[in-house]
Amino acid sequence: LSHKAQRTMNTTSLNSATGSVLGLAELIGISHGKMRTLIGHLCAAGLITSESSNKGTAFRLTDRGEQVLNFGV
Repeated sequence: LSHKAQRTMNTTSLNSATGSVLGLAELIGISHGKMRTLIGHLCAAGLITSESSNKGTAFRLTDRGEQVLNFGV
C-alpha cells in the first residue's frame, strides 16, 4: 500500500480494516457517494459488516464474504 493508503486504513487482518468511508473511496479511486452505495450493497448482501466508532469505521468480511472471495480458488 502507498503511504497515504497506510495512513487511511489500518489493516488488522486480511478480512477487516478500520478507516473512513472517504479514505476507503480514495484508496479504491471512486467517489465517496459511490463508496457509500457499494458498502450499502455489500452489507445488504451479507458480504461485509461495518461498525462506526470514534476511531473510524470498522469493515469486516462475513463468512459469506470470505466464501465469495475464495470462490474458484
